[in-house]
Amino acid sequence: ARANGRKKMLAVAVGTLPGGPERDSAGARFLAARGFKPALGEVRRRLDVTKLDQPALDRMLADGWAKADGYRLVRWIDLAPEELLDDVAYLDGRLLLDAPMGDLDWEPPKTDADRVRKGQAAITARGRTQYHSGAVHEETGRLVAWTTLDIGATSKWHSFQNITIVEPRHRGHRL
Repeated sequence: ARANGRKKMLAVAVGTLPGGPERDSAGARFLAARGFKPALGEVRRRLDVTKLDQPALDRMLADGWAKADGYRLVRWIDLAPEELLDDVAYLDGRLLLDAPMGDLDWEPPKTDADRVRKGQAAITARGRTQYHSGAVHEETGRLVAWTTLDIGATSKWHSFQNITIVEPRHRGHRL
């Protein structure tokens, strides 16, 4: 939020999505009374994996690999492999550049390998487990796509998809 003579904006969850739970509007009203306006809506979706159509997923995967020639899949748990660490830092730093930000004026963080390692260590220390998948561009050996599922220490049946990003020059390959 900015209150120093510039627009007062704040990303808040407001309103109710169709089929979703009712949201209490007290927080939004409180912020509006102080001159803030909604700038970026939030959407949360849930996927019940017990109801997935496995044959359809298999077809989608085969179609995706047909368009991903020249890339290979990599996976790791928790700490990024040393050879991918700089690429993870680059992609992590791009995340806010590429994400839709609505009317928010946001400066992306300065992310480097040390910051990534410290963040991963903090997540692991809290008992969380992160499952990472990515795509490496065979020609350059660079990690160019990355996604993360995060599972808490106490609920192994539920995960959050935290990060999904593809480096702009490699989009269009179903990575």
